[in-house]
Amino acid sequence: MNRTFHVKTMFLLALLAGFLAFNYGWLYDWHTSSWKDDDAASFSYLAVDIVVFISLFISWYSTPAAEKLFWLLLTTGCFIFLLGDATLFYKRSILYNESLETNGNDLFFLAFMLCYALAFSHKLMHKYDFWGRLFVLCDLAIVTIVVATLHYYIIVQKIISLEHVSTFSRLTQLSYSASDLVLLLLGLSMYFRPVFFASKNVLYLLILVMIGIPLTDFMYDYLRLYHPQLPVQLLDPVYQIFLLLTAIAGSWNETGQHIQIPQLISRRTEENMRRALPYAASILLGLFVLFRPDMKRPLVVGLCLNFGFVLLRHILTEQLNKQLLQEQEENASRLELGIQQRTAALFSSEQRFKSLFEHHPDPIYVIDLTGMLVQTNQAGTTLLGYEGSHFLGIPYEYFIYEEDLHKAHEMFELAVQGQAITRELRGKHKIGHIYHLSVTAVPILLQEQLEGIYFMVKDITSLKMQQERVQYLAYHDSLTGLYNRVSFTASLEVFIVRKQPFALLFLDLDRFKTINDTLGHDAGDQVLVEVAYRLKQSVPPDSILARLGGDEFVVIPAGCHTYAEAEAAAGRLLAALQEPVVLQGQSLQVTPSIGIALYPEAGQDATTLLRHADLAMYSIKSGSKNNYAVYSLGISEQRHRHLQIEKDLYQALERQEISLVYQPQIQAAGGLIVGWEALVRWQHPEMGWISPGEFIAVAEETGLILQLGQYVLRHACRQMAIWRDLGYRDWHVAVNLSVKEFREASFLASVSAILQETDLEPHYLELELTERIAMENEEDTLQKLRYLKEQGVKLSIDDFGTGYSSLSYLPLYPIDKLKIARELVVMAEHKEEGMEIIAAILSLAHALNLSVIAEGVETREQLRFLLAQGCRQIQGYYFSKPLPPEQCVPFAQSFKV
Repeated sequence: MNRTFHVKTMFLLALLAGFLAFNYGWLYDWHTSSWKDDDAASFSYLAVDIVVFISLFISWYSTPAAEKLFWLLLTTGCFIFLLGDATLFYKRSILYNESLETNGNDLFFLAFMLCYALAFSHKLMHKYDFWGRLFVLCDLAIVTIVVATLHYYIIVQKIISLEHVSTFSRLTQLSYSASDLVLLLLGLSMYFRPVFFASKNVLYLLILVMIGIPLTDFMYDYLRLYHPQLPVQLLDPVYQIFLLLTAIAGSWNETGQHIQIPQLISRRTEENMRRALPYAASILLGLFVLFRPDMKRPLVVGLCLNFGFVLLRHILTEQLNKQLLQEQEENASRLELGIQQRTAALFSSEQRFKSLFEHHPDPIYVIDLTGMLVQTNQAGTTLLGYEGSHFLGIPYEYFIYEEDLHKAHEMFELAVQGQAITRELRGKHKIGHIYHLSVTAVPILLQEQLEGIYFMVKDITSLKMQQERVQYLAYHDSLTGLYNRVSFTASLEVFIVRKQPFALLFLDLDRFKTINDTLGHDAGDQVLVEVAYRLKQSVPPDSILARLGGDEFVVIPAGCHTYAEAEAAAGRLLAALQEPVVLQGQSLQVTPSIGIALYPEAGQDATTLLRHADLAMYSIKSGSKNNYAVYSLGISEQRHRHLQIEKDLYQALERQEISLVYQPQIQAAGGLIVGWEALVRWQHPEMGWISPGEFIAVAEETGLILQLGQYVLRHACRQMAIWRDLGYRDWHVAVNLSVKEFREASFLASVSAILQETDLEPHYLELELTERIAMENEEDTLQKLRYLKEQGVKLSIDDFGTGYSSLSYLPLYPIDKLKIARELVVMAEHKEEGMEIIAAILSLAHALNLSVIAEGVETREQLRFLLAQGCRQIQGYYFSKPLPPEQCVPFAQSFKV
């Protein structure tokens, strides 16, 4: 928008220059003192009038509502002037009438002057009150009377004396003179009593117009009346010049554009001239009368009127002085009240600031421009550990940690330059503690002068520690302090980028879930912490050791580049965990299974390496445990077989691929068969016979053990019912239970339902429990065992002595039999310890009135040892391998010890 008005202003200025050049440079003949083409001159006047009218209309439309009336009157005046010029053009160019007699166009010009007079009168009077307006009118009246009196003797009297001029023309000329007087006086009044415009330049231009138009008229009349031989027509374009100046003032008023115009006189001089003008006019009139020989009536009237208005002006001056004095007293009272209120406000503000400063919870220090600490609040003294003001007058650097002094200096320098800045620094306590601080340095300005620096401090030590803790936990395991999965993955990627061989060891604890289930998760956490500590002691300092989660750990041993070095590192880890972990008064043997993957042979990306190390670990975990395995293609095939078993096991029960075989349990005294242990077998259509140890572990992992257990129990009870009906009422059938089966909420109901479904009395069924079942959730276990015992079901502990044995549960539980594991039987054949363990079990069972059976007996020597120790029930390949159900009765009929 401002750009548009700027273009408009430049156009008007260019038009002004062009108009002057066209009329005075080309159109006027200076030799003949005449216009070369009167029509061209008149047409140029009309063109300028039209442009000025359009420009002022735009200015009126764009000005605020408070100024619209002023610019509307000017716009209307210019439009009337346009009509006057159009009438004059018609008279001269169409009618060819060059008479000086007054015509209609003069009425338009008079109306134009009236509009201008009204506009400036409104502008001038609008800012004054009643007494001010009277005073202005009085001043105008004094000057007007003087000028009118002089004008009468110089111009008007000459016009009246003209004989060839009509009365209407004389009145018109007199009206011109009166209008000129009014415009001249308004112009002078606006200079001496300035009013508000967008800029002073607008005011100066309009004053020039107001004074210029009447002066031009006076000059025009004077030359025409007293020097008719001079070229008065040279003044014709001057009116268009003043119109263009009015349009330029309107354009400047729209944009507030300001062009510097030098001030000729000072404000004080202006004010003195304004005050002296009425008196100077009166003196001028007096001198004129003094030197005038004739005292005609108009002169006397003018002198009397002038005296009367001077007297009135004096009265108004007195009234205005009284009013000003009253206003001054009121202003003084208001000022005094304002000063009191301001003083109270400043005192209140000072007290509020002092309270805020003293009681603010964050430390605030005031530093002078030399860097000395000059003031602080209570929080500031507490932070640094001082009392009172003992540490004031000391350089602020004394309290900054040495490594952060450069930051503090930078903050101080920037604050001295007037900038506010925040930095994190470390500060020193009186006794040497280091704080983490957020410090904001703010310049202290008093009356635009720098007086010192505020150091506003926030103690962020706790926040910093929390951030460091969060950062630590983001990359470390919260329990063991080792790296976590995220951190390890990033480190593994770095090792891969180096393109150098390295070994990745994946470690998983054997039977860790049993520890969690039996002793609780707190105990499990303690075991993990101890394992982590031992692992850290077993690897070189630059190794990467992390806990992925649960009981899974990974290691990248430093300096380990070959298979031999990787196996040696795995051996050190195994050795570190051979020593039992003592927890809650119990000695726990925590052993690991370790998988080894070597880069780049076992994989060239992080995901593949971890997966292959996991496969190698799983191959050990599902077998012997407490060992390590190096990843190979065979391990991948083994894992593929595991996944195939897992997938096909779901359908094996439905397709009747699962079957039972039975191994006899022999009563040594008399050589009688007293029972059969039901053992499960799987004939896979593609893989053939699958070992129970292989697919039962898969069933445990997938949860199919519940369906498999019910399948085995149902078929074993059904087979026992058949044997009972055949007359073998001294037999029983033994069925192994898994932990998941026993813990199932519907376990007891399921056992009862199967016994009822197969029509088998409970005493024909013996359930073999693991020691893990006996040691978990003793209250629940006791309730279930008592229920089974009350129903008549026999109960035995399988593989007694090989797990986490605790003698405390044996007297509590209604157990009928202990079953010595095959591992102990084999150990007793070669080691003294095995013999002692078996002897102890038999002694314990005898003391608790429990029967004992040994399984896995395969040699005569084992049999003789067991019989010698008092073990009366035997099970194993020495007597028979497990048999299909159809071979059990024939075997019993032909069996002899």
